[in-house]
Amino acid sequence: MHMVNDGDGGPGQDPWGSDVRQTLATLGEQVGVWRWDFSDGSVFWSKRLLEMYGLEEDDFEPVADSFFDRVHPDDIGMVQARIAAHLERDEPYRCILRVRHRDGHYVECRTEGAAMRGPDGVALTMAGVTFDISQEMQAVRELHESEQRLATLAANFEGAIFRYRLNTDGTDSIDYMSAGAEKVWGLKAEEIVGDPGKVWATVHPDDVAGVESAFGRGTQSQTKLQHRWRVVLPDGYNRWIECRATPTRSPDGDTLWDGFVIDISESMAAREELRQKTEMLGQSQKLEAVGRIAGGIAHDFNNLLAVILGNAELFEPEGLNDEDREARQSIIAASQKGADLTRRLLSFARQSQLDPKCVALKTVVGQMLPLLRRTLPEDIAIDWQNKDSPEAEISVDVGLLESSILNIMVNARDAMPEGGSLSIRIREHRFAEDQLTGRGDVVPAGDFVALEIADTGNGIAADLLPRVTEPFVTSKGPEMGSGLGLAMVDGFVDQSGGLLRIQSREGEGTAVTLYIPAATGEATADVGVRATGGSGERLSGRALLVEDETAVRLVLSRVLRQMGLQVDAATNGQEAIAYLDRDGHRVDLLITDVVMPGQPKGPELARRFRERLPGLPVILLSGYSDEQLHGTGKLTGGDVFLTKPVSRQALAEAVTQVMAAKPIEAGSGQE
Repeated sequence: MHMVNDGDGGPGQDPWGSDVRQTLATLGEQVGVWRWDFSDGSVFWSKRLLEMYGLEEDDFEPVADSFFDRVHPDDIGMVQARIAAHLERDEPYRCILRVRHRDGHYVECRTEGAAMRGPDGVALTMAGVTFDISQEMQAVRELHESEQRLATLAANFEGAIFRYRLNTDGTDSIDYMSAGAEKVWGLKAEEIVGDPGKVWATVHPDDVAGVESAFGRGTQSQTKLQHRWRVVLPDGYNRWIECRATPTRSPDGDTLWDGFVIDISESMAAREELRQKTEMLGQSQKLEAVGRIAGGIAHDFNNLLAVILGNAELFEPEGLNDEDREARQSIIAASQKGADLTRRLLSFARQSQLDPKCVALKTVVGQMLPLLRRTLPEDIAIDWQNKDSPEAEISVDVGLLESSILNIMVNARDAMPEGGSLSIRIREHRFAEDQLTGRGDVVPAGDFVALEIADTGNGIAADLLPRVTEPFVTSKGPEMGSGLGLAMVDGFVDQSGGLLRIQSREGEGTAVTLYIPAATGEATADVGVRATGGSGERLSGRALLVEDETAVRLVLSRVLRQMGLQVDAATNGQEAIAYLDRDGHRVDLLITDVVMPGQPKGPELARRFRERLPGLPVILLSGYSDEQLHGTGKLTGGDVFLTKPVSRQALAEAVTQVMAAKPIEAGSGQE
């Protein structure tokens, strides 16, 4: 690399001696160095500077215009103005500009330089360095975009996003607060940043200790925080807020809390309103209202479970490895437990769909004993009166009976935190004609089997004892129970034709006795077995599936196709009627949801189909129990009713049952 205008330039004309030029040339191997000689307009670019712009020495004409021609059009004016300001007023020359690379893209550069002047102050030359800062500028742009996204998120977030700093010396500060602070505390973000005292001053006096404790525990253990408290706004209005934040420890030991705060006043007001209304209801009103709610929950929850269970069973276990097979079975088991939970939820409202079997109560308890022992801690002894228990039989829904026993056991466990003993006793009992129980219930005369579970725990307060079977009544506190356990047990026993009796004294323990009507008949040998899995039998024919829930419709369609059926689908009764008018001759089986938007509902839809296709097999599905289907139409004797979620095996058995029952006057569904 050579210098342009290598001559000495004469005394007083060129301050750059040969040593200086050599130094610049050497430095130019590593750094973008440039020199501009004003005497003849020539310029020098070092090797590194030429490489920066993708140029060879021969590609660059060493004149000033070669540089200005490569500067981005939007930057040329700025660069010329900076040079002029430096030469005329000796202002520092430094700027960021874009220079065109040989391949056409622009290199972002940072350049700075200085003029060398003669004795008269006139600038003779100007030299400087240039650095490629393209990567740095790209990082700055990306950071800016990230900050803009965060700012947009914060501006649209229904709450406040913050960073709170708790220093090791006990002082604190708020490093960042989004504009949503004004919605939460009635304070502008700039009022809060740097002065957390303004936020703490809004905390309701009754909640101060809880907030300080929550942040203190989280800081000490470095665990996430989720806490609710009330704030008092400047106008005196109380507002509920919820804070969720994650702590990190800075290198200097401070704790940085990053999180957000949202206004949950409406949610808390709704909860309080519900609590007040619930307290105003009498026992019968509670059961009616909660029963309706439970029915809706059961319907929606059962639809969700139908999707989960159906999709899980679509994966054939033979094609899975051991781990995936175990995961599949866990999903199926969890779905079945969820379905059992909905039945338990309906139980206390006396709306559960019972599946009674004739069993020996002694057998049920005996098979549950290993589970019960695992449920109770080692310091609680179980006294199971097995030998003295009669072989009395009852007709009962075994699943709900097991859930009831487990509920009572859990209550007993919680009543004995320091340990104790629990006795289980079965005996036969006969109620005389119109005998009154201790609760004032009139029990029909007859033989009953009594299951008594007694503990040596804390007992129940006398004022609470008459109400323990009411929903939401509990002595445990909201963190340990919902107050539905004994309500479920009472509803199940009542629906089974029996009664529940509870005797207790505070500090002396509790005895819970279930009286179930005795039954005659052959008991089921093993009540602990539950059938699971699919049916290997291939079916044929065309089914019309009518289901308004998209996810349920899709999974049931896939299950039916895997069974061998051809499946057409409709989302409601009107679409199904249109299908009947158009393609009814092709259908061999109707599978319809019972409760759907619009008309007709499932049973009425089945009636209309049978008017055209006498003897058409029909399966009715619902997320409700059959006791809740009044008003939707009557089910005929040949129909099969299935409660969602339906296992693959149960659906296959139902399809096989109805299609084998009677040939219909319709097509085979084959094309």
